[in-house]
Amino acid sequence: MTAKAKFVKGTTESQLLYMLGVPYGILRVEGYGPVLIDDHDGAMGVLSELVQAELVTADEAMALETAIVEAKLDSSVATFNKARDFKIEFGFSPSFNFEICAHADCPNPLAHGYIYDVDKMNVTQGVISTLAEGFNLCGDLAQLGGTNKLDAVRIFQQMLAANLPANKTEWNKRYDALPEETRRQAEEKSAKHVGQAIADLLQRVLRDKD
Repeated sequence: MTAKAKFVKGTTESQLLYMLGVPYGILRVEGYGPVLIDDHDGAMGVLSELVQAELVTADEAMALETAIVEAKLDSSVATFNKARDFKIEFGFSPSFNFEICAHADCPNPLAHGYIYDVDKMNVTQGVISTLAEGFNLCGDLAQLGGTNKLDAVRIFQQMLAANLPANKTEWNKRYDALPEETRRQAEEKSAKHVGQAIADLLQRVLRDKD
């Protein structure tokens, strides 16, 4: 038996998308949880997962796709352009900044960075390598409300200016296009970092035993 599924247009579930004027919807499926849908390609991936998991039938997935198409969702490119063109109010005092990683020994040869607060404390738990990752984090920040919403847009504008790859697929294409020597050096640095991480872990384990 398949679950009940429904797609409804979003209103204020996403503060970031609402502020940018980006159309989106919420896909609700029993046993799967609500999923925010803001572009057609992403929606098709979710529907495919639902069919494979037998949470919806192929016919139900087609009906959901029709509802999603009728919502006239933007592409991710259009959404990013709306963020780029959004005007931050004059005099706004930001609490966060996105900064490109400039460490000489960093194993990542492509543009990437971190979100810092005004005191230069690292806020993100990990590196931000793509616009898709960054947009999701900015969406979480905007949900906190208040000035966080403008901070979220401003931070994403900084990610756009840094020319991060749009998604993992573009990241792979850019990496493959790098000169062979650049890739070799990056892989050597990565192996060195992994080795150091293992050594640090072993030292902690031995200290704990003492």
